[in-house]
Amino acid sequence: MSLRSVHLFFIIASAVLSLLMGVWAANAYRSGLGSLSYLVTAAASLLVAGILSRYAVSFARRARRIGLD
Repeated sequence: MSLRSVHLFFIIASAVLSLLMGVWAANAYRSGLGSLSYLVTAAASLLVAGILSRYAVSFARRARRIGLD
């Protein structure tokens, strides 16, 4: 496995985990027992998932452009 593949794998895994955390926190907030901290956690996690997704695309393009395999 190349360095590029490992890097992309960990970026994507982190984005998926962040997305799952955001969904979990949103469901905990909507359950009626959740506090405002669950809503903040959901928003932050979903924001991080979006940033990581954008970074993965940017990294893949940059790696392809410089020929990193």
